[in-house]
Amino acid sequence: MIRQCPHCFRKVIPLPDDQCPACQRNTEDTGKCDSAKTAILVNEKSDFPEFCCICALPTSRRVRIECSGQIKTADAAGGVSWTATAIITLLFGGTVASFACRNLGMGRTLWRHTTSMNVEIPQCKECSRKAKIEPQSVHIESYRMKFVVHRDFAKQFQQLNGR
Repeated sequence: MIRQCPHCFRKVIPLPDDQCPACQRNTEDTGKCDSAKTAILVNEKSDFPEFCCICALPTSRRVRIECSGQIKTADAAGGVSWTATAIITLLFGGTVASFACRNLGMGRTLWRHTTSMNVEIPQCKECSRKAKIEPQSVHIESYRMKFVVHRDFAKQFQQLNGR
């Protein structure tokens, strides 16, 4: 069963002894975890409350977080579709299909391009001196970043953005 580890806030399938495969801590032992923290997913269009994401005190200061990565996308202009390849293989056999697909552009149906995303998340000056805010994970394909934040900040964030 997939659940969020109370220590590292990653969604994991615990090992048989309830150990988190990411942080190696017991997912059932919540006594030593920071109950004031939780994880949220944000995107470039997210609205943020005027509170620090770490301590939940009022602030108007923002920290810009930028991430980039490569995305595989389908090439609409060239290449033979997988459906066409299957039909050619059924009608003419593997050798003809291999020749046709190679000469008609099969294998060029996916290409990569670099994309970037950025968010400006609230963090007070005091908390920024203690630690740099960084996303726990980045999902560049869906343009989302996951941050570990104060629980009160997360509640305000969810009220602004919905669930």
